[in-house]
Amino acid sequence: MTEKACNIKARSPSIWLLQDGEPLPIDQEPRLLRTGILAERLIDTGFSVTWWASRFNHSLKTHRKHAKTFCELKNGYQLYLLDGPGYKKNISLSRIGHHRHCAANFTRLAGMLPKPNIILASYPSPELCHAGKTFAKKHSIPFIIDVRDPWPDIFPQYFSLIARWATYPLVYYYRRMFRSIAAEAIGIVSVSKAMLKWAINYSGRKESNADQVFYIGYDIPAVQRKIEIPDRHFTEETPLICLFISTGGRSYDGTTMIEAARLLEARGERRIRFMITGDGEMHSTWIKQASGLKSITFTGWISHQELQALLSKAHVGLILMHGGITRFWLGNKIAEYLSTFLVLINNVPGEPEEIIKNNQIGAVIRPKDPAALTAILKGLVNAPHMVKQYMENSRKVFFEVFEREKIYENYVKYLDQHLNGSKIRDTPQYDNPVETTSCKRWRHI
Repeated sequence: MTEKACNIKARSPSIWLLQDGEPLPIDQEPRLLRTGILAERLIDTGFSVTWWASRFNHSLKTHRKHAKTFCELKNGYQLYLLDGPGYKKNISLSRIGHHRHCAANFTRLAGMLPKPNIILASYPSPELCHAGKTFAKKHSIPFIIDVRDPWPDIFPQYFSLIARWATYPLVYYYRRMFRSIAAEAIGIVSVSKAMLKWAINYSGRKESNADQVFYIGYDIPAVQRKIEIPDRHFTEETPLICLFISTGGRSYDGTTMIEAARLLEARGERRIRFMITGDGEMHSTWIKQASGLKSITFTGWISHQELQALLSKAHVGLILMHGGITRFWLGNKIAEYLSTFLVLINNVPGEPEEIIKNNQIGAVIRPKDPAALTAILKGLVNAPHMVKQYMENSRKVFFEVFEREKIYENYVKYLDQHLNGSKIRDTPQYDNPVETTSCKRWRHI
């Protein structure tokens, strides 16, 4: 800890953001996500922001080479890099150990700084959230959580039945931890309605005005695309381009897209092209599965500018997921695709399905159904007028619902309203607790 860092004079109001998995402003060509964008908006409206993050880059699975723990990005905007050992896989004991190290370092460093007016902690990681909650409670600081993933209730979906029993103690441990975190928060925000309800259920209280959904959203592109579709039909020279943006985690179902591409090529279809971005743990598997296919291109990791170029050329955005996250999911892919008015083909039930059907911006298929994906794409490639209408509808939905400036303007107002908040209950009464001691109850989640 440097003397300069310890002597920071916080402006009023000041906020601490706890989030250790997103790209950071100090990264090379960073593609800032929810916390990064929110931090910029908070600074613009007069907040002093301290972002507690990790030195470990979650996307690239490498440690950042930045030498200092403390970084002053601009006046009133500070970044603290918490040290941890890192991990190679998203679901692993190594990741849990990493989160524990980061939380311990936060606890060690936090007491050396001026106290903030409010703390906003992203969940996960549970350990850093719990450390933030403990610090906030000790110093009577309003504490809010922003729920991104429903840990640990999605864990069982990624393991065999036998392995689920083996991991039950860990799931039980994290359920107790999250119940404590949610119960102490003066407010809960989330990226989807389903995830918000899940978190409120854990908190043991009824939903209040302090509990809100803020979609992730996306910026209006600097140059808005023109919707230009062939009048009569797509061709090999002007194909229907399908984009699959993926971090390559286990929740993404690239296999269904690859099998659909194989079916299309086997039938002689040459008017459809697939682009897969990213460089995560599943990409090597998908590359092997796609061996011999000419209609698929793997871009690897690309910059924000390169991704924007792909988005502006594509016609279809693929949302293909599987696992326990799907019943809660409403990620940034929807807003990202809609920002360039893409047609959405989605296999996630719930909110994504409702948005697509209610606004007529694409199609919904069952999970792990390459034949259904093939049929939808064949229909679109033979009906350019339908593609154009879906894209026009997507444009409307983006500006009305997912335009980032509007979302984050409301998010900042929400935080400003809760600067002087207090605990909802000094001793929470659990009206409908999720945590149980029954293995039978857990097995069916």
